[in-house]
Amino acid sequence: MTTLHLIRDSVLINNTITLALTNLAPDDVIVLLDDGCYNVNQDFIKEIQIKVPYTQCFAIEPHMRARSLPTTNLNLISYSDLLDLLFNHNNVITWQ
Repeated sequence: MTTLHLIRDSVLINNTITLALTNLAPDDVIVLLDDGCYNVNQDFIKEIQIKVPYTQCFAIEPHMRARSLPTTNLNLISYSDLLDLLFNHNNVITWQ
């Protein structure tokens, strides 16, 4: 059973997002969206990538571009890709 973790806030704003780290399983998938995209520049995303392979860490491309964030350490996906992920996972947790 895999879980899709949607991270919507920056770890600098909402400390409860660090709970996501304790709930990650190796087969889970991470998607940064909204202000969660700001985590790309924080140690938080490096800690996630220790637990979850790079190929399972994504960010919504329009949200990254809207915030002028670098895209070097995450795979960018479209809204359509996000929809596919939502339907292909048993559970979805939104962290905000």
